[in-house]
Amino acid sequence: RLSWIHYMVENSASSSAMTDLEPRDTDSVVGDLNEVAMLDDLQVTEEIDLGPDDVPPPDEESELGDGSVMGSGDEMEEMAMEDYGQDKAGAAGASADAAAPSEPVEDLSVQCLRAHTSAVFAVAVNPAQPHVFATGGGDDVAHLWRLGSEAPMAALRGHTDSVSSVGFSADGSYLATGGLDGAVRVWAADGSLVVLLEGPTQGINWVCWHARGHVLLAGSEDATAWMWKVPEGSVMQI
Repeated sequence: RLSWIHYMVENSASSSAMTDLEPRDTDSVVGDLNEVAMLDDLQVTEEIDLGPDDVPPPDEESELGDGSVMGSGDEMEEMAMEDYGQDKAGAAGASADAAAPSEPVEDLSVQCLRAHTSAVFAVAVNPAQPHVFATGGGDDVAHLWRLGSEAPMAALRGHTDSVSSVGFSADGSYLATGGLDGAVRVWAADGSLVVLLEGPTQGINWVCWHARGHVLLAGSEDATAWMWKVPEGSVMQI
């Protein structure tokens, strides 16, 4: 609650007046936190004349709450820049410590295969021959691999955009590749092209084979799902 308020009135260039104001009725003026006390609700109780020496200190040397003196604007800016430099150096040191590994990372992989010239987006294992698998990458190519061999069995080319999904049929006789070019290609186990499936107008997000037959489903970015019969390539349903 307000008990009294100082109100400064300038009388002339060489003198000022300090006016002590207090509310007529504290409860009626202040009220709850949502009310505002207006000047009309206050009354002058005493006027005090101040001399030319009764002035506050300059802004650049204002006294802080703890008794210390605030420096000038340039000094404050210099102090802030020093603090920023220290914080930045500390953060850089912490990042370097976090990035440096404490010990070498052990490679537990059975084999590292390199043939793609861009990121690998999809991997599928042949369910009938687990040592055979396929990969699809951002270089628009799918590769057919045999575990233990450093070179791919076949490079499956024909897509004009990234190969985003790959999948083997349940019996392992066919491999389907879906690309961001909107095409689905079906390959034989030896890597030869069996059929090109078209229909979607945008990229292929996923391919999935029926568990008991050569029926292939694919989902596209154009919000459609397609079902084809393989190897005929006929559309069964959209």
